[in-house]
Amino acid sequence: MRFTLLGLLATIVGYASALQPCNQNGNQPKLRRDGRHVTFGIIAFHGHQALDILRPLDTFNTLVFAFNVPLNLSFIAETLDPVSTRPRNLAAPPISDFDESIVPTHTYDNAPPLDVLIVLGGRGTRDAEAMQLPIDFIAKVYPSLQYLITVCTGAGVAARAGVLDGKRATTNKRSWASTIALREQVK
Repeated sequence: MRFTLLGLLATIVGYASALQPCNQNGNQPKLRRDGRHVTFGIIAFHGHQALDILRPLDTFNTLVFAFNVPLNLSFIAETLDPVSTRPRNLAAPPISDFDESIVPTHTYDNAPPLDVLIVLGGRGTRDAEAMQLPIDFIAKVYPSLQYLITVCTGAGVAARAGVLDGKRATTNKRSWASTIALREQVK
């Protein structure tokens, strides 16, 4: 089975899914369609890639507003302070203040129970110290998730959490060598 955003969207709107389930028994899980909202979480960190958030959000907005699909969304970060696309660990001061920020809705300590977790990519994934809390969070919540979605180098963050051990994964080909070196247990 392929792990695709399209497969998840198909599941949400009631069609057959092509997603890799997170649960350990190998059964294809069903998203909550009992009148409850499906809860999505997005891990927010400094240096995330804006497109990694905006493209999925645009799709989910369409589901909510055009098809009345009940979804909840939580942006989860270390604090509730705005999280910028500017990495924290820049070697030199930026030449401009051209960056975007999002405001988290939850911290790692008070995140709601999640059905789906989205792990973004971006330059910030290379900051090992700053990524330790997201890595720990992924490892903690993974067993309770229905689905885990990684975008670009977010696959390396999930790999460092140990949740991709023994599984096939892929990432941005430009960052291939550095990402696959993060954890040899991932195929």
